[in-house]
Amino acid sequence: YGRLTGAELIPLDQLNRPRIDVIITMSGIFRDLLPLQIKLLAESCFLAASAEEPLEQNFVRKHALAFQATNNCDLETASLRVFGNADGAYGSNVNHLVENGRWDD
Repeated sequence: YGRLTGAELIPLDQLNRPRIDVIITMSGIFRDLLPLQIKLLAESCFLAASAEEPLEQNFVRKHALAFQATNNCDLETASLRVFGNADGAYGSNVNHLVENGRWDD
């Protein structure tokens, strides 16, 4: 049906560049409407972090391993790159920061 059913890592020799590290932030509406797509993005990040590749060619793995060493967690936790609001929360939460006076500048 042309639907995505899983993530697959493109080999570095086909990618022809290093794997870059990204952080994905989303609003609550995307969290609620696209849960399977978000799961695929998280799975892709874990696949990249798990790949036995040179660190200078895989920045996802490099940063995940560094986070894992610093925070004493498993690789799956260290490879998390998809973040959003908690269930039931929507927007950027700036209003909560202002109400509580929790800002630096």
